Amino acid sequence: MLLPWIFVFVERAPVRDFVTCMPDSMPKITLSFGPPTVVLVAPASQAQPASLDPYDLLKEFDPTQRLAIGDPAHVPAGLYARDALRGLGLWDALAPHCALAENVRAALALVARGEAPFGIVYATDALLENDVVIVAQFAQMPQAISYSFALHQAASPDAYSVFDDLTSASAVARFVEAGFSKL
Repeated sequence: MLLPWIFVFVERAPVRDFVTCMPDSMPKITLSFGPPTVVLVAPASQAQPASLDPYDLLKEFDPTQRLAIGDPAHVPAGLYARDALRGLGLWDALAPHCALAENVRAALALVARGEAPFGIVYATDALLENDVVIVAQFAQMPQAISYSFALHQAASPDAYSVFDDLTSASAVARFVEAGFSKL
């Protein structure tokens, strides 16, 4: 599979910075930082469930409702939602009831408006939406999520400065505050 960014490097188009969530396809990774946590969200206006276990909350899912997730065909958060549900043994039962959104923000909007009682998104996105609350966290993800950075051998001093800033203790604290976890 030819990834779009490979063309940029092969054709030697100028590239200053590059961030990817697909480290297996990128040579010479020099830094990876922690994954965003995958969470189950509900409308903030809805009564909060007694259980904080995603399995308990979803095993009795009302089949007349929809579960909002990003479309796993093209939304990374949707892939992780599907994997989280597979890890719980619930994907086959819930897949027909998923509202497949074009992106994670659209999935959040479905929950925020009360059109879906639950959604599965990254904590980083959930924390930005005031009309949803995190009701559970998926502790065991079948596949780790990571974001990687690499510096080109001809990177400018500014690029190295950005790289150093991203690895600083204060940056790590900001990532954790925003919903990422430490590696």
